[in-house]
Amino acid sequence: MADYDWVILGGSLAGQEAAKLAALRGARVALVLENGDPSPPVTTPESLRWFYADAQRVARSPNVAPLDWCAFQAQAALVHENSALHTPTQLMMAGVDVIWGEPTLTSGCRVYVNDRCLTTRKLLIALAGEWFPPDIPGIVAVSCLTPASLAALKTLPKSLLLLGSSPLALEIAQALAQWGVAITLLTPAPQLLPAEESMVSDWVAAELRAAGVHLHLGCQPTSVTVDAAGFSVHTEADRWTADQIVLGTVPRPRLSGLNLASLGVPGDRLAVNAYLQTRHPDIYACGSAVGSDLPVVARHQAEVAVNNALLWNRQRVCYEQLPYTLLTQPEFCRVGLTMAEAEQRYGAHKVVIYEQILDRNRKAQALGNPTGFCRFVTRRNGQLLGAHIVGLQASEWGQVMAIALKHRLTVQELANLPTAPQTL
Repeated sequence: MADYDWVILGGSLAGQEAAKLAALRGARVALVLENGDPSPPVTTPESLRWFYADAQRVARSPNVAPLDWCAFQAQAALVHENSALHTPTQLMMAGVDVIWGEPTLTSGCRVYVNDRCLTTRKLLIALAGEWFPPDIPGIVAVSCLTPASLAALKTLPKSLLLLGSSPLALEIAQALAQWGVAITLLTPAPQLLPAEESMVSDWVAAELRAAGVHLHLGCQPTSVTVDAAGFSVHTEADRWTADQIVLGTVPRPRLSGLNLASLGVPGDRLAVNAYLQTRHPDIYACGSAVGSDLPVVARHQAEVAVNNALLWNRQRVCYEQLPYTLLTQPEFCRVGLTMAEAEQRYGAHKVVIYEQILDRNRKAQALGNPTGFCRFVTRRNGQLLGAHIVGLQASEWGQVMAIALKHRLTVQELANLPTAPQTL
């Protein structure tokens, strides 16, 4: 008989969520943490997104002057400590065996940690992601900052080069520009948010430029150098120099030490099916291990993985009803399909677009931030297919849109919902 029903490798948000859910369902669960610190600082993508969102809020507050980075760091650490979910202590109280060490896999889904062999029925790979430098000649030879190491600096640099346009990178760019840092963001993508509507991407780009961020889209760096002037990124025609380089790419876990090949699961990036199974039917993966660091996706994948590994009713991942948010100012939130996706699925003649500019909203006017818009993608019968929101508290609106999509509401039914007149 196996020691556990469910062994989880990694203390990422997805791993912690999966451990708690499995324990609540009565499973014997072990969580293997690669970090020996029982109280990690603000280092995970989720906590860092809140950190930089709070940094922007503080910088924009008229009641905070002068700005003190060290004081803000202390405040953010306290908030993180008081609001942290699924700490090792909390998980152990829920019945999870928490083990610290570097895991190695062998045949039969056996996990070796600290000279201890764990046998399990099912295995979940949910390692926390790391920021790796992009493939640019010379970048490995220089010391680049990550979003985590940047947040730990006691003194902010005067200028930064951000490589990449991940959601966290965009939030860092706008936040630190408010703190007086000269930000230059370089991305090879011709559009700032390639997966989003061009209208949304252009709007967010305009807001970043208005905050003082220098954006260079479609930029293909050819080399990275360092000299007395600072760190420089070169293209065939241009050169940008700053005090530091920050990696703004999507984090991914370091899988090479797990010995996955011995179980028939090759590659540095895990491929999973719609049930989050790898090539090995008893090994599941979620979170950064499959290319996503968004908290809403990590929680959804954790729930699906636990359901499929421990219960009989198999469940597919469904990303269309999840609210994707960008914690810039103004915020951006998207739920469901883009116009192009809807037209491809249903046909261009069966898709209708509704748009509303936020400056007509009374509360947005009262709060002094009427910048933004709401765009609905619907079928001709009014069924909501997607919502794209840029504006004040857009992440809050997104929750309502996610519920509407899940229950297949029409825009007419949304319009008839009883709401307070003083809301956005």
